[in-house]
Amino acid sequence: MERSIVVAAPIDVAFDRVLGDGLTGFFDRGHRMLPAIVGALDLVGSGRWGTTVGRSRRIALADETSMVETLREVDAPRRAAYTMSDLTGPFALLFRGVLGEWTFAPATGGTLVTWRWRLQPRNPIGTLVTPLIASMWQGYAAKALERIQQTLGAPDPTTDAVH
Repeated sequence: MERSIVVAAPIDVAFDRVLGDGLTGFFDRGHRMLPAIVGALDLVGSGRWGTTVGRSRRIALADETSMVETLREVDAPRRAAYTMSDLTGPFALLFRGVLGEWTFAPATGGTLVTWRWRLQPRNPIGTLVTPLIASMWQGYAAKALERIQQTLGAPDPTTDAVH
């Protein structure tokens, strides 16, 4: 699953703002069965999120479920990859976790921000429902990326920005 937008901010600013968000700013709206994020509690590491491999936090969701997000690669300001594990609730029965990634690349008028998710099914039922969850994720990602673009600005529409 993948979704991208172009923001007016330079690449280093886009990286810092997206990864430094406390999650409730950009991910405050759920979509269908994918709930909004209502909080995050640091588990391992300190300082600004998005800078240290191995840093982890427990993410609390609006439906009272949670998951643990752990940074597995950071190449600032171009890329950050993470895992989502220790899922609770119904998704824990279907998925072991998620491999996620943010990438940032120069684009006309600013920075191309791309968000990717790869579900890790736990069983054949998880594999079967993956396309349905992927469809829901597209709506969820669109809402989050819209918030990011509202915060960082849209590129000037008179330029030929990459979409």
